Amino acid sequence: MRKLFANKTRVYSQRSYRNPFFQRRRRRVSTISWKLKIFVVLTVLMLSSGLWFVFYHDFFNVKNIEIIGSENIRQSAILEIADEQLAQKKFFILNQKNIFSLSKKQLKNEILKKYYVIDLKINRELPGTIVISFTEKQATAIWLEDDIYYYIDSDLNIISKIESLDIDIKNFIVMTNNREETLIEETSLSKKISIDQKYLGFATKLASKLNINHIDHEGTFYINNLETTVDIKIIDGPVVHFNVENDLDSQFTSLKTLLDEEVKGDHLKKLEYIDLRFGEKIYYK
Repeated sequence: MRKLFANKTRVYSQRSYRNPFFQRRRRRVSTISWKLKIFVVLTVLMLSSGLWFVFYHDFFNVKNIEIIGSENIRQSAILEIADEQLAQKKFFILNQKNIFSLSKKQLKNEILKKYYVIDLKINRELPGTIVISFTEKQATAIWLEDDIYYYIDSDLNIISKIESLDIDIKNFIVMTNNREETLIEETSLSKKISIDQKYLGFATKLASKLNINHIDHEGTFYINNLETTVDIKIIDGPVVHFNVENDLDSQFTSLKTLLDEEVKGDHLKKLEYIDLRFGEKIYYK
């Protein structure tokens, strides 16, 4: 009996406790080869190096800015706007001096805030050139407000600010605000003179009549929107009030008759004003 039980004694230290089911599952998990690991690391390094080269290397920094289409707008003013844009960051980490990081939309908006142009385009030319092209609106007159001159178009949009030395009073009439509050209406990307277009048409026709009839005036047309009035100042003479709601020809005829027949020489110089705004009646003092 002892021999029988001795043969059936189990040695647990030599037993295997592996579960065949779990053993089969473990065989399905494959290990990543060292070659694949090296490939992944090299790929990440190459991509990182490529991105750094594209976005941070001096090779792709903007070195030239070409401007096409400027006539009344000074190229130096556009360059100044572009330089300010290039000095800013994009997403807090990218330098906009990089040709790829430069925000064309933001640069367009900055230009349109100061200048009224059409067909504004900004193109990249690798490796480091930016081309800014646009078409200027045709200037019709000059607007003066707060001692600042602006070119304006036929729709009273402000095209650009004018440097005092560049003012062309020979080819453009000068209109100015004669009210205490501003007449410049600003939107997010443009500025416009908030008066009726009839003032511009009236002043343009009046300027032509004054020049044809050799009536010397200071060259500025004063706008008073509340009283529908356009004023001029005769050189060494009075201020003349015109009503834009009334017929210009009849008002000018009255002025010409008055100057030719009633007020001449020293008499004209002593007058303070001539008022033509009330139909056939003429008032002067």
